Amino acid sequence: MGKNKVRLGGSKGERWAKGQSSNSNPSKHKHRNAAKSKFMNHGSTDGSSKLTSAALLRHDASQGIGRLTTADLELGSEAGKDASAEVMEATAMTHKTFDTFASDWSGCTNLAFEKVMQKFKANNAGHKDMLAVLAAVTEVIKCEGGKETETEYFAALMTTLEVSVDEASLSAVVRLLSLVIKKVPHPVLISRFSQVNSLLLNTLSNHSQTANVSLLRGLLGCISVLLRVQPSSTWTLPETSHTLSTLLSYTSHPKPKIRKAAQHSVVSIVRGSDPTMVPHPSSSQAATYCINTITASGPQDNSVLYMLTMLKEILPVLPRSATKNTCETILKLLTLGSTILVSTGFSSLHGLFSGRPSLSCLPADMNGQLVTALYDYKPGLNDTGPLVAWLATMQEGIINLGINSPDLVESHLARFCQADSECWLSDRGEVVRAAGKECPPRRTSRRSPEH
Repeated sequence: MGKNKVRLGGSKGERWAKGQSSNSNPSKHKHRNAAKSKFMNHGSTDGSSKLTSAALLRHDASQGIGRLTTADLELGSEAGKDASAEVMEATAMTHKTFDTFASDWSGCTNLAFEKVMQKFKANNAGHKDMLAVLAAVTEVIKCEGGKETETEYFAALMTTLEVSVDEASLSAVVRLLSLVIKKVPHPVLISRFSQVNSLLLNTLSNHSQTANVSLLRGLLGCISVLLRVQPSSTWTLPETSHTLSTLLSYTSHPKPKIRKAAQHSVVSIVRGSDPTMVPHPSSSQAATYCINTITASGPQDNSVLYMLTMLKEILPVLPRSATKNTCETILKLLTLGSTILVSTGFSSLHGLFSGRPSLSCLPADMNGQLVTALYDYKPGLNDTGPLVAWLATMQEGIINLGINSPDLVESHLARFCQADSECWLSDRGEVVRAAGKECPPRRTSRRSPEH
């Protein structure tokens, strides 16, 4: 190999002076000067600064920080006529919009509507409608000498809801109601239940076919909050049962946002009400609706999946009889449906066990019988999704049984460990990994006295 090297020509570049290699301050500022000329000078070619009084006013008005006043119009006079003209131009562009919405909003001092201001967008027609309605309601309350309490806003918005005809304004009223109704004292909602319930239900029925999703979601949320605070005596009334039936009918709605809002409403009623009302008076009706819907539908209907999804949340708080009937219905589906239906069915039972139900919902003997029955529904070794769901469900079932009855769980541990070890023979890596994770812990603890 030759040792000849080709040496590129050209300059060696600048060298550090001796003893100055640690000096990091450059002697040339070409790029720094170029950057400085562009800082806050967007659109400027002469390097002049655009950080002026007019720019600050425009920014403040767009952010809703302050209101433009006559003093603002006089800013810049000391800087010359050009500055004054620029300020006048800025205020002409921003004053009208800001004064229409932000000043109306500043008239409301109730924190229940703070979310409206934080998420307000000037280019959103719905937000503008909400602020317009809120400004009108606030003005009425102040004219009547009110203190702008949640109850006053709730009463004023309910009156507005009753007389509203236009769907856009109706949607704005309902969205404001959904914010303030959560802050209204419970005695008010209890004493005025019939009037409020009737108006909300009629509005929902009159607009059941609307394409306005936010309107339906807001109405479902308001009805949910109203029902959630009612005492057990109110649940004996036929109108209460009718309102819950209406909510349940939306839990299988074809539009996902409406369906999820309805399911959340039902779950919050069954699970999120007074802790002393467990099981809740509405739980049996909700379980019966789910069972009837599953029974009347075919295995391929999406409504079956919708009901199983909701049952996953409410199963841990159902009464014993409803729990038994619901579990029997789910077990029947495990032999009829597709892979996704079987996996969803196991997920519902997983929700029952992982929810750590009380003994009034799932006694220890029923827990053991359900775990034993699930062995007959074990999927094939290479049926990945259902088998992984089955392993997770069995583990939670045995853990919950160990919490309730440590003596009874011993007879189930050996059988499950054997079934779990058989899954290691699967060709699916996901099944093998799940089988390694789902071996139940040997340690069990007794249920605390309060349960």
